[in-house]
Amino acid sequence: MKRLIYKDCCRAMLKPLVISLCGDLSIYLVTILTAKVLGNFADAVFKLDIAYARENIMRLLICISLTVFIFPLLELICNISMLKGALLHDRIISSRFLDKEYKKAMALDEGEVQYRLENDPNNFRIYWMDIATKIIVTLISAVVLLFNTLSINIWFGISTICLSLLKLLVPAFVLHVESKFDREEREYLTGVRAYEADIVRQPHIVRLFALKNALCSRLDEKFKSYYHRTMKKSITYKEISGSISNLVNTSASLVIFIVGAVMVANKSISPGSVAEMFGYLAIFDNLLNNISAVVKGIPVIKNISDRLMTIYADSEANGGIDIQDNLFPIIVDNLSYSYDEKGKIIDGLSFNIQKGDKIAICGSNGSGKSTLLKILSGLLKDYDGKITISSSELKELNLDAWRSCFAYAMQDVCLFPGTVYDNIRLGNINATDDRIKNLMDNLGILYLKDMVLDASGGTLSGGEKQRISIARALIRDTPIILLDEPNNSLDADGLNWVCKFIEMWDKTIIYVSHNKRLTACANKVVHL
Repeated sequence: MKRLIYKDCCRAMLKPLVISLCGDLSIYLVTILTAKVLGNFADAVFKLDIAYARENIMRLLICISLTVFIFPLLELICNISMLKGALLHDRIISSRFLDKEYKKAMALDEGEVQYRLENDPNNFRIYWMDIATKIIVTLISAVVLLFNTLSINIWFGISTICLSLLKLLVPAFVLHVESKFDREEREYLTGVRAYEADIVRQPHIVRLFALKNALCSRLDEKFKSYYHRTMKKSITYKEISGSISNLVNTSASLVIFIVGAVMVANKSISPGSVAEMFGYLAIFDNLLNNISAVVKGIPVIKNISDRLMTIYADSEANGGIDIQDNLFPIIVDNLSYSYDEKGKIIDGLSFNIQKGDKIAICGSNGSGKSTLLKILSGLLKDYDGKITISSSELKELNLDAWRSCFAYAMQDVCLFPGTVYDNIRLGNINATDDRIKNLMDNLGILYLKDMVLDASGGTLSGGEKQRISIARALIRDTPIILLDEPNNSLDADGLNWVCKFIEMWDKTIIYVSHNKRLTACANKVVHL
């Protein structure tokens, strides 16, 4: 599963990675060349060699021109490419969540899922890009840098390298602790986001029962607990490790300067070589910072990948039998279902569905009517008994292929931001404008065509929402239609239209209803 997480990121971010590698690697190589040119220029000045100094100034101007004009252009191209890759990666992650099994997806907290989808993919790809770029660039640059460093003087080069490596000691010591702090911070932020989402979802309840102060107090308590448990320690560790790192860096630079001065005095190297080595030392510092960032980043990206497992885990099985045009008969044999161990909500149910049947599902509240539709649609799979579609067991079917054969209008209407017209067109993006308008006219909602909605449906009445849901199902033009309480919140005209539709429609309709008039439209009635 984790391999798939990294594979999806690579698929989306490979092009930005290549551009980033070209840009960063070019910067390092030009910086190494600049240090070498500065060293040669210093030697030319000390030797009063005007011609050689002029030659190195021209090289230096070329390096500066590349830094000022070319590298920013590469960075701009990389940023544009990263934006495109980020959008693709977000779509991939969202699709992974939508592939989750129904029961597992519904068990997750809405606020937690929203926070994970907004933050974890973004953080993951940033760390992935950063770590991958730094590893490759550091390896190549280090080889070039080592060659140039040892070319000056082997012992001076080895001394500089060893002293520079001391700077990695501090990050190595605090690695485990910083990883722990990062994990605890992400868990805290996720929990707070879920808690805030619960508050925002029911503002009328908060106000009605005067819960504002109590809820805010609990939020403060969560922060205080996190502060004393994690944040305070994290700040202390960062301050201490930062101070120690600065001390090590300053001491290492001072020792390298002293070693260089002694070797110049002994005429082992030239003054320009010291200047050149200090230029390399700055590059060594950058490379070591890269290594330090990689060392710190690997545990962080592992933490984020663990969190992304919540999105990737429990996905519906891919593949299976591709359902053909012949869907019938659909045979339900001795079907039973239970949400828990307390008892079966459906027990030993058997019936069959032929092409063109109008099946009414009736029963008291809680008898399993909506559950039956969810089972038939493949949302609930842990049932006992058999459901065969044209001789193939439902559990063995390719669910994408099966779901393309039916439309489903649920009792709890799901609307999306956009116009009413846009919401209906989601059912079939290839439907013509005239067909959508005719359907809306038949359902008596054409006047709502250009009304802009939010996810809650805004000011629409329950009947209007129900008609929009039915219209979105019908526009799919599938061989089977599942309707959960289609008469819910409909007025007399709406009910008349649904009854007429059920009677006249030449395709298979399976619907839940308490309404006797709607039940009378069926040629088969399933009692639960």
